[in-house]
Parts: sequence; structure tokens; C-alpha cells
Amino acid sequence: MTLRYEEEKEKNPTCHQCNSFKHCAIGRANNKKDNCPMKISPEIEKEALALYEKDDFVKRSTGIASIIEAKGYIKWPRLKDTIEYAKGMDYNMLGLAFCIGLHAETEQIANILIDYGFEVVSVCCKTGCVPKTKVGVPEDYLTMQSRSKSVTSAVLMN
Repeated sequence: MTLRYEEEKEKNPTCHQCNSFKHCAIGRANNKKDNCPMKISPEIEKEALALYEKDDFVKRSTGIASIIEAKGYIKWPRLKDTIEYAKGMDYNMLGLAFCIGLHAETEQIANILIDYGFEVVSVCCKTGCVPKTKVGVPEDYLTMQSRSKSVTSAVLMN
């Protein structure tokens, strides 16, 4: 590894190692962490504040999110938070991008959203069906399902 990489790596935030309730959640940088984002990038906080003050969408979105949080934080499932936020923002259509391994769960979520009056559009991770071997994954690392689909795709293409 190069020295530059090591220097940059040390600047990467590690908020998972910090008790944020004692620091950023109350507006204070963690002075014991050299890579605290509030300490090393204070300009980002100023830019964000400017957005909150100027951008009408950001103001509205933040306001709706804060109301939803006050009503349901920890009481509601995240899906209800999402539904209430989307309703508050007057959204009619919601998009779902999902992993094929979560198809059944995504179908259930889509049905719930439809029941709440949303139009749902979705896209699966396998859309386009690019075989993993075409992007450099060795055959040895394919799952059995990927191998059988690769063979099926090859047969269908011929």
C-alpha cells in the first residue's frame, strides 16, 4: 500500500466507533477522533445548512420527515414511516429496486404500497441478465443458480 492511500484511509470517517449521542447528535465534534467528519470537514455542515435555508424541496422534505419521525419513531415499522413520508410529500408513484433473492418480500411490499394508493414501479437486480463471467467473475465463484442460468442463457442464445 502506498503512503498516500494510508494517509487518505486515516481521514475516512469511522462513526461506527463513536458514541454519536454524545457528539454529533448534539452538535459537537468528537475531539478524540482525528477523523470525525464534523472536525475534518466543517464546510460540508455549512453547505448543508445553506441548502436547508435556501432549497424549498429540502425544507419541505426535512419538515415532513421530522413530523413523521416525531409521530412514529421506534413505534412504527420503517415501511409505515416510508408510506407516511411519501403521503406527506404528495407522492403518487414509488419505485422499488430489489435483489432477486427478495422477490417475494418485494411483492408483499409492493402490494402494501398499492393498498395505500401508490402506483408502484420496480426493477430487479437481474434486469438485463448479464452473466457474471462477462464481468470477470471466475466460473468457480458462481452459485449453482448462476451456473444453471448461465447454461440456460447460453442454450437459449444459440
